[in-house]
Amino acid sequence: MKNRDKLIVFSVAVVFALTFVIAASSGLIAKILNRTVATVNGEIILKSALDEKVEKYISELGMKKDDPKIYELKEHILNEMISEKLILQEANNEKIHVTEKEIDDGIDNLKSAYPSEIEFIKAIEDKGITLKELENEVKKQLIANKLFEAVVMKDVVQPTKKEIEEYYEENKEEIFGMLGQQIYRQKAEQHKEKWLNELKERSTIIRNEIE
Repeated sequence: MKNRDKLIVFSVAVVFALTFVIAASSGLIAKILNRTVATVNGEIILKSALDEKVEKYISELGMKKDDPKIYELKEHILNEMISEKLILQEANNEKIHVTEKEIDDGIDNLKSAYPSEIEFIKAIEDKGITLKELENEVKKQLIANKLFEAVVMKDVVQPTKKEIEEYYEENKEEIFGMLGQQIYRQKAEQHKEKWLNELKERSTIIRNEIE
């Protein structure tokens, strides 16, 4: 084989080798960048999913990317994502579902706050979400509401007269009417938080450093 031909063969081999190394490195870099930040009963939450939500919050809140509160924001959003996983998993265990009509009604309810459907679509697009993504969020919220009604709210009782009177005495300068319903909502929230904490305690949640 001539020296020129040997050089060509060698050059091709080097190119193939470099291509393989670059491809392998790219895959490794992708895995590092898109690593798991938490697992909830074996279901993973990827860094890319967390970062996407964080970016939207940063944009909506007008925060700078070097803001010292970014880490706190990430922690808050990750906690919300973990809670969402737990709620949807539990809803699946309880066989709780929503119909397409319920989702459509939920979307219609959101639309009612806008003068027209065009302005409604523009509003959600300005927030950086699609109609499909909104429908998915409405679906998850409806499922969560049904779950709370079935599992949490059944343990919440209407406030006693004494509780209403005590609450009124403490807040009478700020409150006018609907005291009973307001206390009821507060008690429901407390029960929901307790239930969610208990659910977390008996679940396998692995959290990694989110940077």
